[in-house]
Amino acid sequence: MSKNYRRNIHFVVKDHIPENIIQKYNETKSWEYGYNIDYDMVIISRDGTIGQILNINNLLIALPEMPKKGIRFDGLTRDAQRWIRYKVPNELKYFDKYFSKEKNIESKINEIYKRYEDFIAADFHKIKNGDWLYIDGEPIYISGGYYFFMQHYFLPEDGIYPYFRMPQRDYYIWLEACFADNRCVGSLLLKSRRSSFTVTSSSEILRDAIRYRNSYFPIMADIEKHAKRIFKNYIIKPFLEFPKHLQPMRSGNIIPVGELRFEAIKRRLTTNSKVSAEADGLNTEIAPTPTTTHAYDSTRPRKSFNDEIGKTEIDIVEWWAVHKRCHVEGSKIKGKAICGSTARPANVGGKEYQMLYENSQLSKRTKTGFTPTGLYSIFIPADFAQSGFFDQWGYVVYENPDSPIKNEFGEMINKGSKQFLDEKETACKDLKSLNYEKRQDPRVDTDAFLDEDASNMYATTGMMNLINFLKDYQSTQKYKSTVFRFDLVWKDGKQDTEIEMIPGDKGRFLAYAPNGLLPIPVEFRNKWNTIDGKKSPRNGHLAALGVDPYLANRTKFGSGSMQGMVGMTTNSNELSENHQDTTFLYYNFRGETFENAVEDVIKCCVYFSIPVLPEINKPELAKELKKRGYRKFVLDNPLKKKSELTPTEKELGGMYSTPSNIPTLEHALDTYIKTQFSEEINENNIKSPFSELNEHASEYTRDDRGSKDDVVAWQYAKLATSKEMKKKEPIIVENTNPVSILSLLEFN
Repeated sequence: MSKNYRRNIHFVVKDHIPENIIQKYNETKSWEYGYNIDYDMVIISRDGTIGQILNINNLLIALPEMPKKGIRFDGLTRDAQRWIRYKVPNELKYFDKYFSKEKNIESKINEIYKRYEDFIAADFHKIKNGDWLYIDGEPIYISGGYYFFMQHYFLPEDGIYPYFRMPQRDYYIWLEACFADNRCVGSLLLKSRRSSFTVTSSSEILRDAIRYRNSYFPIMADIEKHAKRIFKNYIIKPFLEFPKHLQPMRSGNIIPVGELRFEAIKRRLTTNSKVSAEADGLNTEIAPTPTTTHAYDSTRPRKSFNDEIGKTEIDIVEWWAVHKRCHVEGSKIKGKAICGSTARPANVGGKEYQMLYENSQLSKRTKTGFTPTGLYSIFIPADFAQSGFFDQWGYVVYENPDSPIKNEFGEMINKGSKQFLDEKETACKDLKSLNYEKRQDPRVDTDAFLDEDASNMYATTGMMNLINFLKDYQSTQKYKSTVFRFDLVWKDGKQDTEIEMIPGDKGRFLAYAPNGLLPIPVEFRNKWNTIDGKKSPRNGHLAALGVDPYLANRTKFGSGSMQGMVGMTTNSNELSENHQDTTFLYYNFRGETFENAVEDVIKCCVYFSIPVLPEINKPELAKELKKRGYRKFVLDNPLKKKSELTPTEKELGGMYSTPSNIPTLEHALDTYIKTQFSEEINENNIKSPFSELNEHASEYTRDDRGSKDDVVAWQYAKLATSKEMKKKEPIIVENTNPVSILSLLEFN
């Protein structure tokens, strides 16, 4: 039967290291656990060998060499090669029940341990080093952490031991790599609702706590109550199910409440007042902590467990800045953090968590190898975490199988997780329900940060996908060849004449030139009509500006809002298809003086010979335009007939922002984003390449309108270009000699 329905979150890297080099070091067992700088990979093998190299989330991870014999389930049929727990001897499993009446309990423990010495030694070996088994004919390595979880961690809510799942196996390999890598302070998982993060992290804390001396394992959650619940339900309950050899001596209550301490009860003293050797213990502690900025500050955890940190009321960026120091001593990483959380919308605290997540991405690593946070972030799409969509061996049923198959519960299914989630999204009737669905089951990382209440009206899937796409794309040469900065100056310094464009990295204007061409051809620039002795724009049918001006000088007030200016094209057929309905110009700047700001608006209008629709709640910009002879460059209020204009609107042009027309302004931009911003984004269908503007729009709400000058300007620009354009034969502007942006602009 075809298994084409399967997908993994890892892929195997071939030929990364010459085979003769691998074998040479394998023979001498010379590969060291940890980061290997020579081959830029993390080795999680502890036996000096390496074999398969996996790429998980762009981290190269070397597994141990596959053993030549002794792999579990070897010789069984492929159908029978499925995970089964090793049988634990009953005297270990039920020790307290069988021997509760023993007078010399320590002697009995030693007797049982001696009887099952080989089983105990093998168990601890696999807990540390991992295990090999055949799964459906393929030899599979599982890390020590995943072995411990599958073999010993009893799921308290389900009353069962875990099902084997390949994505979970890969996540544990990722975790082990984070622990091994001396450039990594820990892992940060951007969670979906079914990620099993709480139980996998609790298992990992227990795995170390029962093995290490003099160690501290704090647990923090979004609120203190939840940290205590994790401790009770996911630490204590599974721990009490462990076989006897995995239960170190401990003090305190039979069922611990506030802490789990592995230490001997100090009841026997020697003649010199020292605890006897029999009373020796691990001196290790697991405990929940308060949810504060300084939760476990000043401690030195071996591993910390930090759950739902993206949903706390504290500043999570500040929290991590404090607690990162707990895990690091000088240049040495002394402890590791296991972090994870679902996300909240940006306007209710999600922005800080998004910053932490993005600054932990491997793509942000500096030359030192560290990310800005020290953490390594990972996202696992919801397609790989849907209960009921794993086959009997534990592989994801991603695509629809060719014929019905049994899932992990033994039920017949004929649909994959991809179609299942596609159908759930298609059934959503509005943006609010769609965002809710995508936040519950995120399939790309930006889904997790969507505004499920739809209070951020512009945070659509298309917008969020564009923002995410631009994060990597804007570092490419293709982006840099189409988006550039510039300033505008009067030719020969003579005001109100012609304008020259001066490209430069510190320019106040940003422009978008798809295929190396701006939407207003050079022969159309610096040209204007003269009506009644006044200049008027020639290219109003092609583009327009929207402006949210400011009045006060920086030198007087020191800080304040920016002047937002956005240029957009129309849908005129004189424009090429990739220039139509495009946001081609962005300006979000606060000059030293009001006069500087006015000058930039005038120069932009004159250079491109396009009109402007300014907000005139602050009318000084419109007044200055009229005074300088540019009244005909200022559009009248497009929502009113000429007879309905107020005296000020007739005199100056422009448009007020009022409670009655703000919804119309918002709707104009909303319609543009929903219709023009494709969910399937690529470099050929970008309608706004300006990350700052897009991000501000995704955060926009009516309540914070006053702080989003550039978004308000975008609304005005869209309204200014929304009029139905007359159909004309297109003017084709050919780039017969493609060159760089800078040389393209030499004629200006």
